[in-house]
Amino acid sequence: MLQPGSPLEAIKGLIKEGQHGSAVQLCSLMLGVCKPADSVAYIVETGNALLAQRLYRRALLSYRQAEERYKAARLSSDEQSFNISGSPPRTPPRSGFGLPPPQALLTDSTNANRDVSMHPSEKSSSPAPANSPPPPAGGQVAAPVLSNGVPVFLKERLAACCFEIGTDSMLKDAITHLTSINPSHRSVQTQMQLAQLYRCRGCAKLAADQYYEVIQRNKYCMEAITAYLETLRVALAQERGGGREWHAAVEKLKSNYELGTSPLDSVVRQWLKVQYNKLAAKPQQAVVAAREMRCPNNIHVISDIAECYYRMSRPAEALALFKKVRTLDPYYTGGMDIYSTLLRYLGNIRELKRLAAEMLEFAPDAPETWICASVAKTATSDPHSTDTPIEYALKATQRGPCFHRSYLLIASNLVAAGQTGSAIKYYIKAMSMSRDVPSYQGIVRAYVKDKNGRAALSCAKEATHLFPESASACALIGQVYHGLLKTKLARQHYNEALALDSNCTDALLPLCDLDCEEGKATRGIDRLKAEVPTEQILLKLASIYISLHETANAHVSYQEALQLNPNSMRAKEGLRLLSESQGEA
Repeated sequence: MLQPGSPLEAIKGLIKEGQHGSAVQLCSLMLGVCKPADSVAYIVETGNALLAQRLYRRALLSYRQAEERYKAARLSSDEQSFNISGSPPRTPPRSGFGLPPPQALLTDSTNANRDVSMHPSEKSSSPAPANSPPPPAGGQVAAPVLSNGVPVFLKERLAACCFEIGTDSMLKDAITHLTSINPSHRSVQTQMQLAQLYRCRGCAKLAADQYYEVIQRNKYCMEAITAYLETLRVALAQERGGGREWHAAVEKLKSNYELGTSPLDSVVRQWLKVQYNKLAAKPQQAVVAAREMRCPNNIHVISDIAECYYRMSRPAEALALFKKVRTLDPYYTGGMDIYSTLLRYLGNIRELKRLAAEMLEFAPDAPETWICASVAKTATSDPHSTDTPIEYALKATQRGPCFHRSYLLIASNLVAAGQTGSAIKYYIKAMSMSRDVPSYQGIVRAYVKDKNGRAALSCAKEATHLFPESASACALIGQVYHGLLKTKLARQHYNEALALDSNCTDALLPLCDLDCEEGKATRGIDRLKAEVPTEQILLKLASIYISLHETANAHVSYQEALQLNPNSMRAKEGLRLLSESQGEA
């Protein structure tokens, strides 16, 4: 037990108050004068202070020193604790380093009011082994569970430092540290971190298993539910499973909340319905399920609906909802990466730059922030800046290693730069974490641009296998056949996609291109005029009119597109080219 006014207690107080530099200096001074029995405590506190300062490599070095001392103490104890006959000696010897028991590092004052340097698993006691002795009398703190002679909390901090450093070898070390902990002694936080590590390493099946164990321990852990649904689909895809197996797993998960009497069960059950439809590429059903929740001012639900509208190519509704989210909570980061992409598509560069600047100020550690900055950088050209959109997107992967949309953004920028080979690697990395229709669209188009028709067709068919009800996934096969000049098969799959969703622009627009290529431009015009006019449809109409040399009709289409979106860069550019061609004539 720490004595009031002891040096170690004072150092812990400094860490608690945020004076980490002073704590590190005092620890280093005390290591020169303290007894060997107290040295490991000061080494651990040095690591705690450095971890709070985000000096992960220095913190890792301190924790490793503490780990080595505990291991050496265990070896010394094993050699001296038993005589030749195997019976324990009457007086247990002290270890070679004279280390204190691990409970000396975890006092009541340490457990109260933790700062960011303390791992969440230390806030609650770990379950003791079945054969462990009863807790010590006299109000002493029970010793934490050991893993190979090393306290579990020290293993968790070692893993945390390795994860934050993020190199391939460090991620492997982090997994080694956490898997060395007995599964029955792992906290929920430890299991979540281990699942995230597996996910970063592309081990989807192991990650899904860990997330499912977390849900079994606490069925209201929303992050674990979402991550489980995403990683399970990746695992099924890797094992050639499809949408049916995933649907069956979701139904099994829903059963956890069917018979519950808590109001939370009803809320989570409805929320799970929204997430299922959103992840199953059924945005219309997701919107209906979200509206049934009757949460008109819930930023999470509104953001989900806005994302669905964006996927449905309904930018006006998506824009209005994202603006509502920003009004309700200007500091919310969820979905802001999609909002930035929407602003870029709509040509609202001023609002996009303002969004990126504000997020860099209030949420510099969120991956969505750096995606916004990357998108804004793509839309603007600053001759005085040396940073590139890809560099910003790479910072997003550092802030959120499992945030797959960061990798999709890098890949799309590489495709635009003509580096399709590197882009495909990033698409594969993103799809090892989560698989959705946009990721399949990206990698298929990259393969087509790389003239790898076989790989493109394989990915497109896999998308339809995972998302059998998605019109956009079905249209992907048509786009591949279109690129391979197999127009009959392309038309067949475009029509199948339109049968699933008559408003699917991923099938409608290339089908009109196919009509024009076959000399049936009027059929394409009739198709487009039969639809509700959107910016995409009007721009496609204008391009067909230009190909037919009907400049007056093209001019009208561009003007109508500008009425829907006054910031439409494509419409403005089209009108400029039309006026120049008419002036030359």
